[in-house]
Amino acid sequence: MLKRTLFFGNPYHISTENVQLKVACKESGEIKTIPIEDIGFIVFEHPHITFTQSVMQHLAENNTAVVFCDQKYHPSSMLLHLDTNQVQTERFKAQINASEPLKKQLWQQTIKPR
Repeated sequence: MLKRTLFFGNPYHISTENVQLKVACKESGEIKTIPIEDIGFIVFEHPHITFTQSVMQHLAENNTAVVFCDQKYHPSSMLLHLDTNQVQTERFKAQINASEPLKKQLWQQTIKPR
């Protein structure tokens, strides 16, 4: 099963509730929940995103990679669960060595709106 990639480019407050990611938009007040086990990768781009420590703990336990971006919107750091460091390295190698048609197909699945 493909895990979801989440991108946060607006100000949100993120917490956990019932092993779900609870995402509250700071501008509209809208709240969404996402099962943590469905998440494989998260990118935090906006500087006004806040989250609880339990969010990071649950994401780490689920082997979710977390990327933080700087003020130029470039990735500046990445958090990976330490127990699965070797597994993550193998995944990176597999992604790098994937054929060009597979990369294009996966890219289409990634950017296709739901």
